[in-house]
Amino acid sequence: MDVAAMGYRADVLYNCATTSNCRNVANGVGWYYSDVYSWGFANGTDSVTRSSCDTSSTNPGYRLCWYTQNNAGYRCGSAIISNTNYEKVIYHSN
Repeated sequence: MDVAAMGYRADVLYNCATTSNCRNVANGVGWYYSDVYSWGFANGTDSVTRSSCDTSSTNPGYRLCWYTQNNAGYRCGSAIISNTNYEKVIYHSN
């Protein structure tokens, strides 16, 4: 596993719509979500810059961004990817 974070559902799915620097800090993680942009997180003390996915270069190893449309990948830690070679995994609990 290259990068991981955890949080409550309401925090993890905090709707930022298309606001480029929006994030919801919870559990030390800055979460963002939009059904037309992306879902992801960064270190809670770092800002995010989304044009659709986060392009910020601060602490790249603590960042993840997945497009929420029909595009593959984008960012897994410091790796910028545009292929389907990575496996996306989400664990949840009731």
